[in-house]
Amino acid sequence: MQALANRGDCPLELLKLTTIGTSKQVVDETGKRLSSFAAENMKFPFFFKAVVSEMKDLSKDLFELDTNEVVVVYSEYILGVVIKTEANTNEPIFMDRFNGSVFLYAALFDCLEAFMERDNQHRMEFERLVLREVIHNVITCEGEGRIFRNVRLEVWRALFEKFGIKETELSESSLYQANLMADRSAHGFCTLDMDGNCLTIKWKGTPIVFASAWKFLVHKYFIRLLQFVH
Repeated sequence: MQALANRGDCPLELLKLTTIGTSKQVVDETGKRLSSFAAENMKFPFFFKAVVSEMKDLSKDLFELDTNEVVVVYSEYILGVVIKTEANTNEPIFMDRFNGSVFLYAALFDCLEAFMERDNQHRMEFERLVLREVIHNVITCEGEGRIFRNVRLEVWRALFEKFGIKETELSESSLYQANLMADRSAHGFCTLDMDGNCLTIKWKGTPIVFASAWKFLVHKYFIRLLQFVH
């Protein structure tokens, strides 16, 4: 919001923010904080709308969409689009899923070994609280019990294409910073490759994550995506 307020070359006429949540108290408190900040810092009108709903109950009637407005969607815990694990741990056949998991998590443990001592508190907590839970779930659970289901970039591409979401280029600045960090801190084992417009981060040749940017071609696909996500 601060960056938008300071943008002088193309100032906004109006900033409308719709927040979706299941707790009316939390959403209302968020709206009050943002409205207070906007009143003190914004050079253009600010409008806040609270939508209290479960994702499965969302419909276009809850949103105030204007065909002349630019729509931006930020959904950190639902879409998880920008950065995802570049591995397939969602195979229905156990051995295929197991093999995909071995390559991914072996690379992650090897990466930790290169950067942190084994008695490092942060490493131990990450291994115990995150990796242990994820690996156990991926390997041992089936059906609704398996909640960690990583798929590769091409699967996300096919899904988003269906809903009119286009892959866009990452900025030259972000790519420069990524290469700079890899060169300075990765012991030569971390490599960055471009897959189309997406940046794939690898450890000793094994893909770990991809970073990407996407945009809606037309606003009507936003409603279709929300209906699909539930």
